[in-house]
Amino acid sequence: MPRPRGGGGGGHGGGGGHDGAGGLRWLLTYADLITLLMVFFVVLYSISKVDQAKYIQLAAALRESLLNGNRGNSVISQAQVPVDADSLLPKAAGGSTLPRMDRNEQLNLEAIGQELAQALEQAGLKGEVTVTMHDRGLVVSFSDTVFFVRGLAVMKPESRDVLHRIAPILNRLPNRIIVEGHTDDLPNRLPQFPTSWELSVARAVAVIRYLTEKEGMDPKRFGGTGYGEWRPAAPNDSEENRARNRRVDIVLLSSSYEDATDAVRKIITAAGPVPAGGTIVPAPEKAPAAGGAAPPAGAIQQAPEQPGGGGGKP
Repeated sequence: MPRPRGGGGGGHGGGGGHDGAGGLRWLLTYADLITLLMVFFVVLYSISKVDQAKYIQLAAALRESLLNGNRGNSVISQAQVPVDADSLLPKAAGGSTLPRMDRNEQLNLEAIGQELAQALEQAGLKGEVTVTMHDRGLVVSFSDTVFFVRGLAVMKPESRDVLHRIAPILNRLPNRIIVEGHTDDLPNRLPQFPTSWELSVARAVAVIRYLTEKEGMDPKRFGGTGYGEWRPAAPNDSEENRARNRRVDIVLLSSSYEDATDAVRKIITAAGPVPAGGTIVPAPEKAPAAGGAAPPAGAIQQAPEQPGGGGGKP
């Protein structure tokens, strides 16, 4: 009967040690898997935690690239609002600054701006029209040559097609519309326009009348103003800059701007509303003479009856 080899026990012991070490290899794999899972969930957590400031920067960058990605071929741009723009905005009765535009309304106005830009590009007005977003709303700025002959306020026949294109787009929102006329600083030699005020107002009114009378837009939505040469887009120091200043702006106001301006209109004097036929008496600078008591400052005094009133003879 053969005897077992002397090294068999050692071999078995060595084999047992080897098998024991091999049995622990799963632990290394398990530890690696747990480490990878931990890293995976850390990465998921870091991704799910959105940095709002970076998100806003990303949104602004995307909008800027979409609006101004091709400046040479696009008429739409994003307005650069000055840092102190709030000081130019109307104040509400409590002294608060004009509230910022609602996000949904801003998106609606931007969508309208995109449609207007496309319609105006199709009309061949590249370089003569800009569409910008401001705190007060959407501003469509036309060079004066689009609508008028220089120095006149009679609309050119071809300009009516431009207004015909944009009228249905402007009608998609119920917001109020302000038409603003602007001129350069050169004097006008026509007698009907002795100053730039008359010319700028007449041009704004001409645009409003066409949109309301020919295109059927609601006149209650419109307001017109003329700024003459006093709100230039560029210094009046060259012919190129003067051409930029001769413009007509169609402003689609935001509802927040409308609400703020309506609140300003409701502000009255400290003495309260003045009744019909009454006047507010200012405070006297000196004490009244003896025997004649003056009414208090801010009091309501009945207006004197006009000669010939009450059926009497003059």
